[in-house]
Amino acid sequence: MKAKLGMSPIAWWNDDLAELSDDVSLEECLAQSRSAGFTGMEMGRRFPSDPKIMLPILKEADVTLCGGWFSGTLVDEDMARNKDRIQPMINLFKAVDAPCIVYGEVGRSIQGDRSKPLATKPRLSDDEMKAYARRLTQFGEWCAEQGMPLSYHHHMAAVVETEPELDAFMRYSGEGIPLLLDAGHLAFAGGDVLRAIDNHHRRINHVHVKDVRMEVIEKIDRQKQSFLDAVALGAFTV
Repeated sequence: MKAKLGMSPIAWWNDDLAELSDDVSLEECLAQSRSAGFTGMEMGRRFPSDPKIMLPILKEADVTLCGGWFSGTLVDEDMARNKDRIQPMINLFKAVDAPCIVYGEVGRSIQGDRSKPLATKPRLSDDEMKAYARRLTQFGEWCAEQGMPLSYHHHMAAVVETEPELDAFMRYSGEGIPLLLDAGHLAFAGGDVLRAIDNHHRRINHVHVKDVRMEVIEKIDRQKQSFLDAVALGAFTV
């Protein structure tokens, strides 16, 4: 199957740091992306949650919805709560024919807390990782049964950040939870992106292609500076 190329609205506005760029409309974002040759766009905060409103906007821009972030909490919260929270998103994504929902773990994560330095990221014991991976597999299987596959997003400052953590998660989880490979986050975490692709390509169903400015990352004081500090300093690029 050929890959389809989409974009994320984070290239125009940041949902976590609105002050970085908050002056671009949804319509302008979609038009600029399509003019650059991209046929898909991930969901952001400016997207309507009603498919009857969203579909005409997408059609006018000649763009499809190619994914979107779900803030999962399965590391701590039970399955039922996460099912209740994701169900409206499943309904919306099915209605607009999106291919998957991106699962990002925010339980215990410090990714959105500017007061927490990178060095204080959460870490799971081996037993915790096993249990977490099993829950994600079950959750992914349930979502697929509802007609909407997931894609697991490893992320800086979250419980699965580093390449060894990703390897452990993939080893303990099953086919029911596909992988979103994010080149920028893995490089930021010190991982080998090509090796991770070699190791896990059979489970990858979604990719975030971004680059990092190593000269910025190398100057980050991980004992004092947060993930959002790094973002504001320009750690990521394309």
